[in-house]
Amino acid sequence: MSAAPRLSISEQAEYVDALVMRCHPYAGGNAGPTLLSLEVVDIEVLRELAARLKRMAPHEADIKRMVVGR
Repeated sequence: MSAAPRLSISEQAEYVDALVMRCHPYAGGNAGPTLLSLEVVDIEVLRELAARLKRMAPHEADIKRMVVGR
């Protein structure tokens, strides 16, 4: 298995948005239950994203304070 690409926060957001866009029917709107075919690299990126979020989770309050400025 190859290593997942190291995506910036912006690239991660774009990646998740692209996955969601693959779940929209051609007529627009949101799809109901959806089957999504993922490539190996998709799984690796999602695992990396999950790992990053898990590492960030204990610091969520500090991150919010830093970003929001409160």
